[in-house]
Amino acid sequence: MSKKKKPAPSREEELEEALVEIDERFEEGKTAAALAAIGAILEGNPEYAPAWFNRALYRQKMGDFEGSLKDIERFMELDPDDPEGPLQQSAVLIERNDLIGAKRACERALELDAEYMDALCNLGIIALKLGALDEAARLFERIIAIDPENASGPCGVAEVHVARGHFDLALASLARAIELDRDEIVDFARTSPTFDAVRSDPRFTRLVD
Repeated sequence: MSKKKKPAPSREEELEEALVEIDERFEEGKTAAALAAIGAILEGNPEYAPAWFNRALYRQKMGDFEGSLKDIERFMELDPDDPEGPLQQSAVLIERNDLIGAKRACERALELDAEYMDALCNLGIIALKLGALDEAARLFERIIAIDPENASGPCGVAEVHVARGHFDLALASLARAIELDRDEIVDFARTSPTFDAVRSDPRFTRLVD
């Protein structure tokens, strides 16, 4: 009995595997090689949306915000129903301090997925930056209501309490966030200027040590 041949991978599978390899190169610091490889994929497959999305991420990490926005706009043209497109757009616009544009992008993501946690979180961050503390609190409380195990909810509430000068409440919310995702929240709390007002508090030190 002859051995059945393993079916050849589809073009889609080949492209997916190529993106994984390119991502590994980029994470290893081989940025030029990664960009050249993903550029080659796009030259031969200009309708392949995931490659546009990945290159947008790379360009954002490299500080090329204009290039990142152009790539994410192309991704959104090809896949207009994916909320990750406007979410990524909002992340780049936040870095450019275009908070109004970032807010519109988050709202578009939520039109596509009303319970998209990352979009709600970005909207909360934008509200904090704009000084709209009541709006920020409402958004972070909504995250908690939808997903009580998501650390971004209580972490955001903690940031709102710090901004209001309610330090006891801030530390209690921060402790809850750390319970849910210790590594990420501790790293964030240690480096974020949001928590500068409580950084000298021994309770804060105990939480992040």
